[in-house]
Amino acid sequence: QALIPSKPDERTQRWPQILPGSRAVIFTSHIANTDYDHASIDVVVTKTGERRTLVRNGFAGRYIDIGYLIYLNQSTLFAAPFDLDKLAVTGPATPVLDSVLNSGITGGAFSISRTGSMIFAEGAGVAPSGSVFRVDESGKSSLLHRTSGVITPRFSPDGKRIAFAPLNPGGSDLWIK
Repeated sequence: QALIPSKPDERTQRWPQILPGSRAVIFTSHIANTDYDHASIDVVVTKTGERRTLVRNGFAGRYIDIGYLIYLNQSTLFAAPFDLDKLAVTGPATPVLDSVLNSGITGGAFSISRTGSMIFAEGAGVAPSGSVFRVDESGKSSLLHRTSGVITPRFSPDGKRIAFAPLNPGGSDLWIK
């Protein structure tokens, strides 16, 4: 049995995240297979199945422990204040970072550690630039790795290492730094 049954016009449900406490899941809902800028970020309560839309025209949503829902639209990362108890966005979204690589397959090429550091692969839409950056709490970015393109960078649970797959002509490797 599906945890989140599809709506009649829904084509895809992608990039789920179980929220702290495991009482709800956020995910991207969309009525097409492409152009995720017109998708929505929905939440479903696991016990009741109650479902509602949190954000329209956004995808690859992630809750971060400092009380924000972050998501992408047109390669820009946005942050909106989020009340975990009410499972609701409580204020307007603010753009926080431009040029984040994204696609309908991998979602957003970014990751935020539990300590608040962020990494992202730079690019406009799905065109990679080949750079992985770290952004600290003050918003300062620094280059971590340069390659011909990168997909799915992720932090280790302790926030001390990152894993990513550089795009290589013969295929992809998995790197840990």
